[in-house]
Amino acid sequence: MKVIMGEEPLLPNGKRNGEAVRSMLDKIRSQEQKDKESETK
Repeated sequence: MKVIMGEEPLLPNGKRNGEAVRSMLDKIRSQEQKDKESETK
């Protein structure tokens, strides 16, 4: 997934681009962690 810097998405909650990207990456990382844990069981 590519994130284009300098392109401000229109977010209803008014968060800045950097914050939105960071929270999105955190969600993806936690999901990947869950996937890894379920694979090892």
